[in-house]
Amino acid sequence: EFSVSTGNITYGRTASNAASVLDYASYFIAYTNTTSTTICYNIGMGEIKRVDGALSTNPLSFFGCSSADATLYTISDNYIVDNGLFTHYSCAAADYAQNIIEFSFALENGCVTRTTLEELKSGKICVALNNAGQGGEDSKYWFYQTLGTDDIPTVNAESKWVLDNNGTYVNGEKPEVVVTTTEAPATTEAPETEAPTTDAPVTEAPTTDAPTTDAPTTDAPTTNAPTTEAPKAEGGCGGFVALGIVACMIPAAVVICSKKKQD
Repeated sequence: EFSVSTGNITYGRTASNAASVLDYASYFIAYTNTTSTTICYNIGMGEIKRVDGALSTNPLSFFGCSSADATLYTISDNYIVDNGLFTHYSCAAADYAQNIIEFSFALENGCVTRTTLEELKSGKICVALNNAGQGGEDSKYWFYQTLGTDDIPTVNAESKWVLDNNGTYVNGEKPEVVVTTTEAPATTEAPETEAPTTDAPVTEAPTTDAPTTDAPTTDAPTTNAPTTEAPKAEGGCGGFVALGIVACMIPAAVVICSKKKQD
């Protein structure tokens, strides 16, 4: 990731040490055989040719492999000036024919883009790489290019930042990069809130002393009954009964009559 390869490459085997002689060349990785492979945000240029006397004539591929599924590799946003030399995206032995993939796969899936020296010099590819790569996961890696001085982008921060001014590429100030990391929200415990205890108002019923009205005391007139001697009754309680009747006729008088036990 974030590399620039400008050297000329000569490749090929001149001695056979395997039943099938294969040779690979690449600006970045010649041979890899794992789906964990990543080739992203790179520039490749320079002459590629076979060494004199090479035994193999297998097609020039962007990388070589064997059994790992090449379509699952992470390969994107690479720019090369190869003048049409690469004919294959990946190449492998005949036993892994599924990994002999033509270069059209790389072009159609954004794995590799062919560019020119003029585009590299203009600043266009520098801007495209920065937009695609976003400076890498830690935002340390960017491409720079002092236009008019640097023919190609560079990872050297001593060169200037490139801006896209409506299709015209100019040097300018690098915008501030804000690296945002999304952390899982901390677990916040809800504060313990005691439910307010509201004492029901104690309402004392007004104590109203009922007015005590003393009933007027009216002395009943005392009327002395005429003293009439009742005739003496012979035995029994007849005389007591007569006395009681007379007494009950007197208003407001209380009479208690008791019978005297006679022998």
